[in-house]
Amino acid sequence: MERGIQKSTESRLVLYIFPALGKRPVADIAPLEVLECLRKIEQTGKLETMQKNRQACIQIFAYAIVTGRATYNPADYLNSALESPTSENHLNLSEAQLPDFLRDLCQMQVNPIGLLMLTGLRTIELHFGSWAEWLIHYTTCNAGSACCCNK
Repeated sequence: MERGIQKSTESRLVLYIFPALGKRPVADIAPLEVLECLRKIEQTGKLETMQKNRQACIQIFAYAIVTGRATYNPADYLNSALESPTSENHLNLSEAQLPDFLRDLCQMQVNPIGLLMLTGLRTIELHFGSWAEWLIHYTTCNAGSACCCNK
């Protein structure tokens, strides 16, 4: 698991799950107890946070089963009792708008979207990338080598 994802998962568990279930043996935790924790998050309207916590719980209990600490996963099958987050469709550029967008993008001094397009990185990988990695791209781009900014 990437360090950024691991930190955010841990902080969500510490905030929402561990206060109620953290000191209990995993074999003693019932589905209703996990559901109560998740419902508290659901009631605040943080449906994506609730879903991520549920996924983390599923993984924790699956590990407990594999290591012999539990015999079933109380976080499984709770999705039918919980509200699902609605996905949002983001607007896209029309074919006519694309050349102007790419030209404006390449004129930016720091070009994170261009780097995403060139490398296929996920945004979290770009977010946690180091400045040294950015400078390699910036130097390459400004040296006139093959880059989306120089075409």
